[in-house]
Amino acid sequence: MNEGLIDTNVFIHALSHDQHAEHCQQHLRALADGRAEAILDAVVVHELTYVLPRFVKSMTRSDVAQYLISIISWNGVIAEKELLTEAVRLWAAEPVGFTDAYLAARAVREGCPVYTRNVADLRRCGAAAPDLLPS
Repeated sequence: MNEGLIDTNVFIHALSHDQHAEHCQQHLRALADGRAEAILDAVVVHELTYVLPRFVKSMTRSDVAQYLISIISWNGVIAEKELLTEAVRLWAAEPVGFTDAYLAARAVREGCPVYTRNVADLRRCGAAAPDLLPS
């Protein structure tokens, strides 16, 4: 079977007790040990940073980050693993949204600035963010 994109709801159902839970848990176990492959997009990671602590009330930001870093490392997960891991680490360490953390991690990796009006947050994450936007 060819790899496909994995959606946020697979992770959420796997943590639930609904009719899809067992099937989703099996799929995630197969991804973890490499029996299956799926592409994990940054958009899904972003959505998980938002949804997980609302779905599992006891999950702290640190818990979510640990869970996401674990998922990213699974053998069957296809992703920009280093970039996503760094973005999750920044998101966990700094009071920023995942998008800012991702952009900062990517900017540092690629050696480019982030054009933003949110200069302080991006700089705190280690990214170059000019005071003035190019015009």
